Amino acid sequence: MWKKIKTNWPAFLLFVLAFAVITNWFFKSTRQVSLYSFTDSLWHAPSYYLDPIKDEKARELILYGEELIAHTSRYLGPNGTVQQISNGMN
Repeated sequence: MWKKIKTNWPAFLLFVLAFAVITNWFFKSTRQVSLYSFTDSLWHAPSYYLDPIKDEKARELILYGEELIAHTSRYLGPNGTVQQISNGMN
């Protein structure tokens, strides 16, 4: 079989392409897919001051996260308070 394919490869290639085109034509999807997403995909961080958060533990975590993000360089900088064990790509 492989001998016949090797000797008649242009005909085999033409057959494969024709098969692909015909199957694509028969099984073409009629569903349209939108290229743009209109949903709001941005993440908004919870705010201690704007969001009514009832859970005290959640409030503490939000305050800790805000403080951690605001002062990351104080902890991980060249003269940071945390031991420098990273590669220095702060």
